[in-house]
Amino acid sequence: MSDTKELLQKIAALRQRLGPVAAPPADAAGVRTDPAHAALDKVEQGGLHNRLIDRTLRPLDPAVQAAPLPVRLTASGARMLVKGRDLLQALRAVADDPALDADSLDPLAALHAGTVAMIDTMLRAVQAFPPSASEQLRLCEGLEAILAAVEERVGVLTAGLNHRRREIGHIDYLAEILRRLAAGQPVSRPGVRS
Repeated sequence: MSDTKELLQKIAALRQRLGPVAAPPADAAGVRTDPAHAALDKVEQGGLHNRLIDRTLRPLDPAVQAAPLPVRLTASGARMLVKGRDLLQALRAVADDPALDADSLDPLAALHAGTVAMIDTMLRAVQAFPPSASEQLRLCEGLEAILAAVEERVGVLTAGLNHRRREIGHIDYLAEILRRLAAGQPVSRPGVRS
């Protein structure tokens, strides 16, 4: 404890020796124009938003929790959970597909990661449902929109992977033709293999 106190005193003494710090440049609206300070402002805003979200959702400490988790979900909430589970299984199947590139720069991989984050958000929101049926129904409306977007994204992922598999097949067939030509072997027409 005394080490911390000494360190704080040294920092205060250093600040006094350095003198007053000039305020970073700002525009007419008071927004900092210095990139480093602007980045710090954004980090602070992000931290504030995270704290607000954490306070909005249920606290992790059960002793602080005001309302218990819902004992029962409404029929709409239960349907959402089932649909979310099915979409999560479809996303797992997509993740196991060898045509999905693990590279984060791959557009299908990025789409998959974003879709998984959406389904995760939806499932966490259901865990935080209030016990009141009317409040659950109100929340279900927004979450159903998320599920619809997830379902659309899963369709796009599936179509993209099917297209990629066809392209890989065409490339493999072309490589086989080139290999045969290089070896001096006969090449048959597409669809007729020798």
